[in-house]
Amino acid sequence: MRIRRGLLSLPLVFVIVGLACNIPAAVGTTPGAAATLNQLYTAAALTVQAAAASSTPLPTSTFAPFPTYPLPTLPTNTPAPVPLCDAAAFVRDVAIPDGTTLGRGEDFTKIWRLRNVGTCTWTPAYALVFVSGDRMEAPASLPLAGNVSPGQFVDLAVNMTAPAKDGHYRGYWKLRNPAGLLFGIGPAAQTAFWVDINVAGPVHVAYDFVAHFCDANWDNKEEDLPCPGSEGDDRGYVVKINNVILESGRASGQAGLLTVPRKASNGFLRGKFPPFRVRDGDRFQAWVNCRYQAESCNVLFRLDYQIDGGEIKTLGQWNEAYEGLYYPLDLDLSNLAGERVKFILVVTTNGTFRQDFAIWVAPRLIRLGVPSPTPTLTPSSTPTVTPTLTLTPSNTPTLTPTLTLTPSNTPSSTPTPTNTP
Repeated sequence: MRIRRGLLSLPLVFVIVGLACNIPAAVGTTPGAAATLNQLYTAAALTVQAAAASSTPLPTSTFAPFPTYPLPTLPTNTPAPVPLCDAAAFVRDVAIPDGTTLGRGEDFTKIWRLRNVGTCTWTPAYALVFVSGDRMEAPASLPLAGNVSPGQFVDLAVNMTAPAKDGHYRGYWKLRNPAGLLFGIGPAAQTAFWVDINVAGPVHVAYDFVAHFCDANWDNKEEDLPCPGSEGDDRGYVVKINNVILESGRASGQAGLLTVPRKASNGFLRGKFPPFRVRDGDRFQAWVNCRYQAESCNVLFRLDYQIDGGEIKTLGQWNEAYEGLYYPLDLDLSNLAGERVKFILVVTTNGTFRQDFAIWVAPRLIRLGVPSPTPTLTPSSTPTVTPTLTLTPSNTPTLTPTLTLTPSNTPSSTPTPTNTP
């Protein structure tokens, strides 16, 4: 019989030992009985030893851990934040993102998009004001153009000029309420927002799309179009505008391209320009804008490109609807450096055609540095031939007329004598 070791084997051992202990009472104290008793003790001990040596240990009992419960959160006496009357939240940089590189003395327009997260409406009595840092020839303050209700956002634009010295520049701005109190962004509405640029030498226009717009091939996906086009052509057209009026009604002072897609649902217009060798640091700049008072305008602007007849790819796309605002574009082309690139201006209707008069304002490629001088063909000096009067004797004899008396055959009249009495 195999005896398991552990708690279950204890009763059996006790029974055997108890049995051995009770044996003397049963067998008496005779010598034969004593010998028998010793044999029983020995047998019991050997049995217990064998059981201990050959038994398989019982599995260890595993107790489930005591469940733990999170301590209850005691209520605090911290009051809820009180909404602020004047508070702003930064949404994004519409123009001139942080770290933009500009040329010395270059004019630019910084545009922030802010949201009114306070409880008070911003009115034209509110103003955008410069508070510290580099002002960059901007006005000290600018009144807001209209009302901005709580929850609405507004684009705040400031015209600036980059410093004339290379370096890194940053200017800090806030808003000011009619009581003259300044406020900004952040949890307490006390943090300023900023403009951040790098200045690295002068820049120049490396390619002007407006000046060369008829060098491009224009089409509407179905047929090629003439350049310049004719306004009102349902097939789509492109014409040059010398002084674009922006959606806000302000004259831009810049030339632009009025690009009108084909008059159809999802109408299309495209101009593919000749190849241009891109250099490191080149940028594409333009403003996208609907024609002034084209209130139903809703178009998609797109800048595509193609390298050596390969696949046409997209650099950027912007949806523009008539809302009284215009948007500057500033794209870094450094990833195309060294390539001969065909840039493609594309405009499509955003659904059905409705006054979709899209204008690219001053589309151009900007390059750092001064333009390389254009070689000029100068004619070489040609010797001037001055005629000299030279008297050359002639071999032809000069005929001198000689007076020759030639007798006449006509007789002279001879007087006839008359009879004189």
